[in-house]
Amino acid sequence: MNFVTQQHRDSPPAVSLSSHTALPGEPPSSGGSWWKKAAASVGFAVNCGFLLASVGVLAQLLLSLVPRLHPVVELACHFSMHSMVALCLLVPTAIYRGKRGWAIVLSAATLLALAITQPWELLPQKTSSATQHKHAISILSWNVLASNQAHDEIRQIVAEADTDIVLLIEASPAHIRGLADVLNRYPHTITYPAWGGSGIALLSKVPVAKLELEPFTLAHQPAIIASLSLADSSQNLTLIAMHTVSPIPVWRTSYRDAQLAAMREWSLAQSGPLCLFGDLNVTPWAPSFRELIDAGFKDSRQGNGNCASWPASAGMLGIPIDHALTLGDCGIVDRQVLSGSRGSDHRPIRFELRY
Repeated sequence: MNFVTQQHRDSPPAVSLSSHTALPGEPPSSGGSWWKKAAASVGFAVNCGFLLASVGVLAQLLLSLVPRLHPVVELACHFSMHSMVALCLLVPTAIYRGKRGWAIVLSAATLLALAITQPWELLPQKTSSATQHKHAISILSWNVLASNQAHDEIRQIVAEADTDIVLLIEASPAHIRGLADVLNRYPHTITYPAWGGSGIALLSKVPVAKLELEPFTLAHQPAIIASLSLADSSQNLTLIAMHTVSPIPVWRTSYRDAQLAAMREWSLAQSGPLCLFGDLNVTPWAPSFRELIDAGFKDSRQGNGNCASWPASAGMLGIPIDHALTLGDCGIVDRQVLSGSRGSDHRPIRFELRY
């Protein structure tokens, strides 16, 4: 009995299989702290994302202040609205994460972005001077894309819109042939079908006193001038349907600006109300567009939202390059960006012109 007791006393202590004793030189086990490492990794990723987004937005904002420095620099100003929205999200993020310095810098940048974009001008207005005019015509403007083969869909959109005037940009010979039955409903028509994006066509149900092509510095990509007689006035209503050169590649920017400058000077020499519409390949924050506003043109985005139209796949997140502006005693109401694009990279715009 004493032998057994002594044997138990001399036996090594029992080892639990559920525990682990670190060997000499072995780091202690992290145990259940793996989630802390995961949280730290997520926090690091969030900080990196915040810093990258902040630096990118600030860079865009600074470049948009000097758009004339170079055509590449001007591209930044086309995303001014995106930067303003991003800044409105980054400021509370900086405050929440305790980044006081960043919060101050981003708040100042937000004020500058708001001054540039002036989003309050896009909010619906209770009253509009355009509603006081007696006459109205509805207009559809759409860059259908020269390579678009969805002819039936194009015809369907035009038929469903059923507007008084239709502008088709980048209209190819195939597009014009596909609209043969639609053209019967638009007796006053001028077409300049072409491949490569320079085609244009204006279809009108409204009697037009004059329809002609106007080069505005580029004979191979003309605009269309339409003149409508006003029953109670000796003046005419002038419509300018236009498609400017794309600024991509950037060396083409000067050609676009020359087109807009020539059109602006021509418009200022006219008497009577005037409406400019089409794919101008420029956003409201670019210098060439601001020159139109400074000359007296009114942007119909006011009271109708940002009206992003390109690229069509981006929807509301796109940029507004399809425009409708007025000069003189006329105005635009009920401007809409239609949801269907049917094979085109542009969304159609529809509006009512009051004069």
